[in-house]
Amino acid sequence: MQSSPEPVFRTICDYLRRSVVATSIVLWLGGFTFYSIVVVHTAHRILRSHVRVGMVTQVVTHWLNAFGVAMILALLWNLFAEARSWSRWMRRIALATWAVMAAAQLALICLHPMMDAQIDSDAHELRDRPRFHEMHQLYLTLSTAQWAACIVHGALLVWPRKC
Repeated sequence: MQSSPEPVFRTICDYLRRSVVATSIVLWLGGFTFYSIVVVHTAHRILRSHVRVGMVTQVVTHWLNAFGVAMILALLWNLFAEARSWSRWMRRIALATWAVMAAAQLALICLHPMMDAQIDSDAHELRDRPRFHEMHQLYLTLSTAQWAACIVHGALLVWPRKC
């Protein structure tokens, strides 16, 4: 008697999905954390100018946002695939943390061009410093909320399913 290939296929698909999810979280979370802790502070120490550092971070954050979108899509795929195996409280926390990450990412993507408009790249100066700093503070707050939600969501992914 020959066994059906469906369980093997499902196992391979589950493995691939979980690998994509883990890779996307590691890439975004690790990259964001390293960038925040090491790169920004090192750039300030070497360049000694908030505006010059801003010229670098202006470009780098486009990459962080792209990786953030990829991670959020991978997590959504995982939510649909795994939700039935989680307890009610795990599903609620997973959905809530995903919603925070998605809303923050959308806001960051919308806010970025508004901040870009405040930067005169040729003159290496800000057009409206107070307005830029207000938007930058919001950008940092949203990024931190997204980072924290990702930490909680990632912990759920390794939490025992029986809880």
